[in-house]
Amino acid sequence: MSMSRFSNSPQPLAEDPMEGSGPAGFDVFRRNVLQVLWLRRWIVAITTVLCLIAGFIYAMTAIPIYRASATLYVQQAQPKMFMDMGGMVQGSNYLQTQTSVILSRQILDKVVAMPEVSNLSIIKPQRDPAGFLRGAVSAGVGRKDDVITVACELPSGEEAQTIVNGVVTAFQQYHQSLQKESATEMLKLIRQQKDEFDKEIQSKYAERLRFQRDNANLSLGVTSGNAIYERLNQLSANLTQAQMEALEAESTFKSTSEMMNDPVKIAQLMSAPQFRGGENAELRRMIRDLQQQQVQLAERYMSGFTGLETVQLRIRQMQDALASEDRRAAEAFLAELNVKWESALKRQDKIQEYLGEQKQEVLQLNQKQANFSIIQADINRLERNSASLDEQLKAIKLTEDTGSLRVQPLDRAKFDENPIRPQKGLILGGALMGGLMLGLGLGYLRELTDHRLRSADEIKNTLNLPILGVVPHIANQKTPSERGQLLLRDPTSDVSEAYRTIRTAVYFGQPNGVAKTLLVTSPAPGDGKSTLASNLGIAMAQAGNRILIIDCDFRKPTQHRIFELVRKVGLSNVLAGEMSLTDAIADTQVPGLQILACGPIPANPSEILNSQTFADMLDELCEKYDHILIDSPPVMPVTDARILAASCDATVLTLRAEKSTRKGAVYSRDVLQSVGARMIGVVVNDVPRRRGVYGYYYTDAEVYSYGYGYGAKRSNKNGKAEVPAKEEPKQLV
Repeated sequence: MSMSRFSNSPQPLAEDPMEGSGPAGFDVFRRNVLQVLWLRRWIVAITTVLCLIAGFIYAMTAIPIYRASATLYVQQAQPKMFMDMGGMVQGSNYLQTQTSVILSRQILDKVVAMPEVSNLSIIKPQRDPAGFLRGAVSAGVGRKDDVITVACELPSGEEAQTIVNGVVTAFQQYHQSLQKESATEMLKLIRQQKDEFDKEIQSKYAERLRFQRDNANLSLGVTSGNAIYERLNQLSANLTQAQMEALEAESTFKSTSEMMNDPVKIAQLMSAPQFRGGENAELRRMIRDLQQQQVQLAERYMSGFTGLETVQLRIRQMQDALASEDRRAAEAFLAELNVKWESALKRQDKIQEYLGEQKQEVLQLNQKQANFSIIQADINRLERNSASLDEQLKAIKLTEDTGSLRVQPLDRAKFDENPIRPQKGLILGGALMGGLMLGLGLGYLRELTDHRLRSADEIKNTLNLPILGVVPHIANQKTPSERGQLLLRDPTSDVSEAYRTIRTAVYFGQPNGVAKTLLVTSPAPGDGKSTLASNLGIAMAQAGNRILIIDCDFRKPTQHRIFELVRKVGLSNVLAGEMSLTDAIADTQVPGLQILACGPIPANPSEILNSQTFADMLDELCEKYDHILIDSPPVMPVTDARILAASCDATVLTLRAEKSTRKGAVYSRDVLQSVGARMIGVVVNDVPRRRGVYGYYYTDAEVYSYGYGYGAKRSNKNGKAEVPAKEEPKQLV
C-alpha cells in the first residue's frame, strides 16, 4: 500500500467542551496532586533533608534546659474580723490568686535579695533580676488537686533548684509577716479602745463613790418597779450595743483601709465568696486557662518561643486588668464599710440622744436618785463594753492561725538530671514533618508557577490538536548530523521507530485531500523542529516517495549541517536569480531524498519568502516531488513561519518536553491559524526516558510502548538492536 498522501483539511474541534484550549482543560490535568508531587519529588526530598539537617544541628547545639520544681499546700483560715463577710472558703480562684502572688514583684524582689540567689552566675549579669525571674519561674495549680507547683527552667539545674527554694521561702516569710502584721493591727486597735473604756469605768467608780459619801442618808440604787428607770436601763443597754457595732464597723473599715495600699491584700480580699462572679470571675478563669497553657508550652518549648512569650504577655495584661477591677471592687467595698460605720455612729448618736432625754426625766423625778442611777447605768454599760473587748482579745491569737493562710511545703525543690529541652526526638520529628510540609508546599508552588506543558493529555486539551507522536530523548548523539540522520544511522532504535510512527500518523491523519507541502515549525528555538524535519524526510523517502527538504530558516539554518552540505549554495541563490533549482538542490545518501539548503543569509528574509518568486518556485517543485518538507524559523521570534504556513498545505507544530510553555504553544497555534494554516497535529520532542506523564515511557531494557509493533525490535543498553523471540502487535497510542 502506497503511503504518499496525507490530509490538508482542517482538524475538527473537540466534542467535549472540557477538552478545549482554555484553562479549564488545563486545570483538569494539573490538579493531580500525587502526580505533581512525584514530579517535584526532588524539591520535597531536598527540603526535607535540609530541615532535618537544621533540626539535627539545633538539637546538637542548643543549650540544654533543666527544670526544678517544688510543691506547696496552701490552706486558708478565717480571720475573725471578716466573719461578717461569710467566710473565705478555699477555692480555685483563691489558689490562682496565690500563684499570682508568688510571681509578683514583691516576692521576687525578696528572692533576689537572698545571698544564695544573688550570687548565682545567671543572676549577676542581669540588669533586672526580678524581671528575669518572672520569665523563668512559673506557678500553677494542679488540675485534680489544690497543690501549687512552683517551677524554674534554666541551663543549670542546681541554680534552678536554688531559685525555686528561694521563691518558696520568700512566699512563706511574706505570709508569716502578713499574718503577724494583721494580728498586731487588730490587737493594737482593740487594746486602745479597751484602755479608753477602762479609764472611763475608773472615773465612774470614783464618781459613784463620791456621790455615795456626799449622800449617805439616801437609799441609793432602789429603782425596781419604776418605768422611768427601766426605760433608762434599756436605753443604756441599747447604747452599749450600738457603741459595739460602731466599734466593730470602725475596726473593719480601718483594717480594710490598710489593705488598700497592698495589691496582694486586695487580691486576697477579692477572693472572698461574696466577690466571686461577674467580670472578675471570668478574668480569673481566663488567667487560669492561660497559666495552664503557659505551663504546657513551657514544657515543650524554650523560653524564647514566640507563642510562649505571647501567652505570658497576655497573662500580664489580664492580671493588670484583674488588679484594676479588684481595686475598683475593693474601693466600692470600702465605701460600703464606711457607710456602715457612719450608720452605726448615727444610730449610736440617736440612742445617746434618747438616753439624754430619759435622763432628764429621771432628774425631774429625783435629782439625786437620778444622778446615782445615771452613774450606775454608765458603769454597767462600760463594764459590758470592756467585757466584750476582752472576749475579742481572747479570740485573736498571735499564731499562724490568726492570719489568712497556712503555707506548707510538700516537696522541696529538686531538678531532673535529664534536660527537658531540647527534646531531640521531638525536634527531629518536627523537622521531618515540617520539612515534608514545606517541601510539599514548595513543590506545589513550583508547579503552579511552572507554565511548561507537562503531559500529552495537557498538550492535546490545551491546543485542541492531536498528538502525532512523541520522540524519546536521543542519547549519545551530540552533533546536528548525528541527531538529524538518526533514522539512517540507527534504524532499529526506539527513536527511529518514533519517527516512523510520526510518518504513519501524518500519512493517515485524514483520508481526504492531498498535501504536497508540509511545514515543520515550533514556538521557540531549540524545540527540535530541524531534527524532526530531516528524520521525517528520511522516513518518507524510505517509504518510496520523492521528498525534498527546503531549509527556509534564514535566521539560523541547520539542514546543511545535518546533511553536511556547503552553505554557499542554496535557496537564497535561487530566489536571487544567481542559480537554477537544478544546481541548488543537493542529493543525499538516502534514495529519493534531496535537500535545498538555505544558502547565504539574505538581508530581507521575510520579503523573499512572501514574494511571488518563492510561490512560483514551490509550484514548480510540487510537480517534481511527492512531498516537500519546509523547515521554517520558530513562530514567536519572527513572522517567517506565518508567511510559510499560509503558503503550505499542512503544518506540524513541534514542542519540546519539559521546555515548551503553554502560553507559547497557544500563541503559536493561534497566530498560525490566523493566517489560514492547516495544522494537522503536534509532535513532542525529547521526552525523558522514564515512566512519565506524556502517556509513554522509554527505558533502555524494555520494548518501547508505542507504534504498531509489526517487526519491532528491542534496543539494549548499548543502543544495538535485538530481535525479540516473539513480537506481539502493538496498538498505536
